[in-house]
Amino acid sequence: MSRLPTLLLTCAVLFISGCTGSSPLGPSEGAADAVVFDGGTGLDSGAGLDSSVDGGATLDGSAGLDSSLDGGALDAGFSCVSTYPEPPKITLPKDEARHADMFEWWYWTGHLETAAARSFGFQLTFFESTPNPTIASLSGTMAHFGVTDVLTGVYTHDYQSSLPGSYTQKQNSFRVSNGAWWAEGANGSYTLHSEMNGYTLDLALTDAKRAVLNFGDGYTAYPAPYAGYTYYDSRPRLRAAGTIKVSGVAYPVSGEVWMDQQWGQPLQTGPATIFGPTIEKDYGWDWYQFQFDSGEELMLFMLRAKGKQILAGGTWIGKDCAYESLDASAFEVKALSSWKSPHTSLTYPQNWQITLKSKGLNFTATAVVADQEVYKHTQGNPLLASLAPAYWEGKVSIAGTGPNNTKLSGRGYAEAIGQ
Repeated sequence: MSRLPTLLLTCAVLFISGCTGSSPLGPSEGAADAVVFDGGTGLDSGAGLDSSVDGGATLDGSAGLDSSLDGGALDAGFSCVSTYPEPPKITLPKDEARHADMFEWWYWTGHLETAAARSFGFQLTFFESTPNPTIASLSGTMAHFGVTDVLTGVYTHDYQSSLPGSYTQKQNSFRVSNGAWWAEGANGSYTLHSEMNGYTLDLALTDAKRAVLNFGDGYTAYPAPYAGYTYYDSRPRLRAAGTIKVSGVAYPVSGEVWMDQQWGQPLQTGPATIFGPTIEKDYGWDWYQFQFDSGEELMLFMLRAKGKQILAGGTWIGKDCAYESLDASAFEVKALSSWKSPHTSLTYPQNWQITLKSKGLNFTATAVVADQEVYKHTQGNPLLASLAPAYWEGKVSIAGTGPNNTKLSGRGYAEAIGQ
């Protein structure tokens, strides 16, 4: 969900100061037109996930004005203090196409097996950054690809970036690429290709369950100090079929994949938000997705700033595809151990105890390999390393109990920022 600091790498690749201010967006489908937030947070005091907006005008940091002013504080006859409409909800497949917002990303994490039950986990992610959507040359693309080989216990990853970006605009669908990596599709049918030293992945994905709109309607405001807004939808269970090539040997594989698409304009509070102390110290997040063998799915996230949790929630998807938004009070997550990276010296939480009270779930999510850190994009360029954090993105196994003390099993992916 909230992979905001990771996206700063795209800005750093661009070396554009416009990344840190407001995006000069023109009218765009799926983007909030002059988005307004109540009290600078857009959150209610209970669930912490209220996606409503009021008529108060919120101004970004580039205007040099206090962003917490509500509509009553500006009484100079400006038309901008009038009530704005609610941000548009997500419409699929229309909103699978690229939007004119500052950031957008497509994220796949999945679990694959050969006929001989050799298992792999993978992550493939494409980030698009457009500080000014009217100038194509200012766009940029970054991509991450990782494979967890459970048999060998080895995690391998790589990254690519390009300027300008390599997104191909399509109606009601998308195609995004970076070098030899690409992904395309729409409406529950997707094709992926990626390759790096030792591994080549080719997959065809089809919906096993329909898409869900996170936050209830797919939209939420980020609280300060992040600020801004985001749209977020997921396809929680895609069937996968294809091949994975390991050291030149191709293995037919099948499995299940989770897909996220998210876009918006976070980080509207100005340069100080980004170019302050290191992101690992000031900001962080945890994100989890789980696919249970009983047919349900669960997504959870927690967003932190200055050591304090500022936003948390999730989505529960039932076997019948009905889904519901979860607030921070609905679940508990406790890290059972930690792991110190030999690559970056960061320490990450690892192996989690998770309780979802309303559904009677109590389970552990255990890393199948301890070292699943994404760090190569931080190497070789001090500026990039200072702006974009390394992070842990790993395949986990699930064991625990469900309703009425029934056995609970499954698999998932967890993501965390280290300290």
